[in-house]
Amino acid sequence: MNVRFYVSTCIVMFSAAIAMSIGFGGRKGPLVLEYAVTLRNVQHDSDDVRILVDSVRFHQKDIRITCDYSEFYSAARKAYLRGNVVIVDSTRTLYADEVTYYENTGVAQAIGHVYVIEKNHRTVRCRRLDYDYDKGFANYRGGVVVTDSSGHTIITGELATYDEVERVADVTVNPKLVKLDSLGKNPITITGDHMWMNDSEKVAKTDGHVVVVQDTLRATGGFLIFDDSTGFAVLTKNPKLLRGRDTVTADSMRFKFKNQVLEEMIAVKNVVALTPADSTPLAPIDRITGYEMHSYFDKGVMDKIIVWGNAKSKYYIRDKAKDNGANLASGDTLKIDFEKKAIKQITVIGGIEGTYYPAGWKKPIE
Repeated sequence: MNVRFYVSTCIVMFSAAIAMSIGFGGRKGPLVLEYAVTLRNVQHDSDDVRILVDSVRFHQKDIRITCDYSEFYSAARKAYLRGNVVIVDSTRTLYADEVTYYENTGVAQAIGHVYVIEKNHRTVRCRRLDYDYDKGFANYRGGVVVTDSSGHTIITGELATYDEVERVADVTVNPKLVKLDSLGKNPITITGDHMWMNDSEKVAKTDGHVVVVQDTLRATGGFLIFDDSTGFAVLTKNPKLLRGRDTVTADSMRFKFKNQVLEEMIAVKNVVALTPADSTPLAPIDRITGYEMHSYFDKGVMDKIIVWGNAKSKYYIRDKAKDNGANLASGDTLKIDFEKKAIKQITVIGGIEGTYYPAGWKKPIE
């Protein structure tokens, strides 16, 4: 009974001492001990250290902290927390193996299986987190995985920051964004050297070696803007689209996804589209060029192409891989219709010119 009374008294005295500290606590106010089963005092490098064991609980205004073990350094005004550490405030819950918490600045340095749940927003996993509760700024390191509340947008990387005031995430090492449909399928995957994500606008920007993958589509370039709310993406800086054996290059490309499936692609300026004339390995290559090209897809399958501005096409006429000649056509506008993934019809509008080359033509077709 005397031992219990002594421990309880020490805890009450320690709580009061922290709560009454003057000049500490920063904007959040003093760190207050609510409870611990055991308390003892030691000296470490001329600093008074209070060691707390079992069911440790602190609070600092709206921040509440629990853990299995804590060391509170009086001069440095920091608490070293270990074992089942949980820090809760009005908008998030932080779990970690170990945390160093600074009373003056409201900064928490968490390591080991860090997991953050932000109410109605997202979750974050990483190996280390430096978080400033006063400024609302986070620095994540090691195996970072950010998942939105729906579970359908996932951002990963090795080094990331997040500014709660601006609501901007910045991933600087191995960034990757995966967008899933409502069933958690049909992923659009975006990677690059550097990625920014604006939560307010639902817009992601990626630069460097940008790669976009969706089903059989693979697009590369130097800079990408992706609007997560509309499924609209713009790819610039030497963009290139690969879809099966088809290739498209241009100065810029715009993609429209619906339910994570490509619905429309717009290529602008210096457009060159190449596609094999048939499915055989040695098939000649059809070629389309122009200033602007709109490609339309039906359930992800090419349905129609419209080309504007000095539009030209070189089309090989094939029947079961048999050479039936080639056709060159140019005009103001080309309309190309597809059936069963093959060209069905080409319509030329305005300023029409065309040349037919018969089967077996040995000279260049230009």
